[in-house]
Order: sequence, then structure tokens, then C-alpha cells
Amino acid sequence: MAGLKACATRDRRNLLTKGNPMFASTTIVAHVMRGAIAASLIAWAWLHQMSNPMFAIAAGVLAVIAMRGCPLCWTLGLFETISERMRIR
Repeated sequence: MAGLKACATRDRRNLLTKGNPMFASTTIVAHVMRGAIAASLIAWAWLHQMSNPMFAIAAGVLAVIAMRGCPLCWTLGLFETISERMRIR
């Protein structure tokens, strides 16, 4: 019983030290670049929604893909990426 408890504690520590962030990127620069690309696509879609509606929809879909979800998901990923970098130091 004690061996199982020690093993479970060791596994829990490994998960905490390795981290498995759901939305985080490998670097803060990469995450911000994805956000900038998504923001550019959203701005383009907003400006061209009347003249090119199909391209505007495609740009919106690409923006969601670049953000790996909604803008809130991107923001959570930014906070996770920053916290991962701070934890590594």
C-alpha cells in the first residue's frame, strides 16, 4: 500500500513539473505571432465582409484556427505560456 501511494505521489509530481498546458505555445513570441496573424485576419474579414463574403468567412475560420479556438482560448493560452516560462525559471 505504501509503495502504491509513493508511486502515485511521484506521478503527480511529474505531471506538475512537466506541465501539460492545454492552450499554451512553446514560446511567448510564437503565441503572440499567432495572435497577430489572427487579429489581421479578423480585421481583413471585417473590412471585406460586404465585397468578398466567402473570403471573409474563410479568413474568420483561419483566424479561429490560428488562435486555436476563440479569443478567450487564445488569452488563456497566453497566460499559460507566460506561467510555464515563469515556472521554468
